[in-house]
Amino acid sequence: MKHKKSFFIAMIILLISQYAVSNENNSLIIEDLTIQVMPELDFPSQWPEDTPSLLVGYYGLFVNNLNRDFSEYVTISLPMEFPYFRISMICETERGMVCLPYNINRENNTVTWKLSRTLGPGEKMPFMLEYYSSPFEQGESKRFKISPVFISDINKVTVDITHPARATDFVMDPVPQKSITKNGSDHSLLYYNNLKAGEPIDLTISYIKNDNKGSVQDNNSMNSNNFQQKAESATSSNTTLFIVIIISIAAVFLGLMIYLSSRNRTVLNRNKGKKNFSGNKKKSSYEAEKNKIRKLLIDGKITEKTYKQLLKDIPGSVR
Repeated sequence: MKHKKSFFIAMIILLISQYAVSNENNSLIIEDLTIQVMPELDFPSQWPEDTPSLLVGYYGLFVNNLNRDFSEYVTISLPMEFPYFRISMICETERGMVCLPYNINRENNTVTWKLSRTLGPGEKMPFMLEYYSSPFEQGESKRFKISPVFISDINKVTVDITHPARATDFVMDPVPQKSITKNGSDHSLLYYNNLKAGEPIDLTISYIKNDNKGSVQDNNSMNSNNFQQKAESATSSNTTLFIVIIISIAAVFLGLMIYLSSRNRTVLNRNKGKKNFSGNKKKSSYEAEKNKIRKLLIDGKITEKTYKQLLKDIPGSVR
């Protein structure tokens, strides 16, 4: 009987210690989180017609708050029960945009992924996560609710809601603490300090909009027209100078080609291996560059025409 009691106590201690270790493995905290809520901003590929989309982005910092290195998986809860839910990207932004593979668990509505490097005590890793869904309720107005929740405490959260283009009677609960206009769009802002783990941010938004077109497509179409008119005017005024410069360059280039022709074979053979390696590297970074350019478009920093041109200029893209 005494041995059984001792064994029972030992098992309890073991289970408690395992639970503590399990919690410690997931104790990365998040700092300075921005949640961008972007109804009907744009649409991913193969999105169903006449269905409004909601793009939500998380942009913040993972911080290793432990007294040891962290190299385990991180976990974030997402509303996978919403219709047409899909993750757009999960990336680290420490060195540009490094997009990472991830695992989805629809039973508990979580996504997990491993950081690209080990974080030492106190080290930080900036990240971004974006997902699409269509949580809109049926009715005369377009209305939806979201309740982001996190498994760790967060010191500061900014919720940035972008008003859709051509929307009227925009109403949100809670009432925004600040309203601004940037990149031609109206934004409503909410601020939270010391958000506790498991505490949801309840948000309800409604507005009237008679179409399901994306704001990005509409705004950048106008910007593209203005850009094209200015470009045509500049081209017309500089045509003569351009022709003179081209003729001069052609003459110099012809002489240079004659000089270099004898060296081309040696240089090409020497760099053959390097080009192959470079090609593989560019191919592996194609998706990351594509996502980076898309983010610039969404933020209104480039026009749709520039966006399409930059896509063509990415090494490895299909011409």
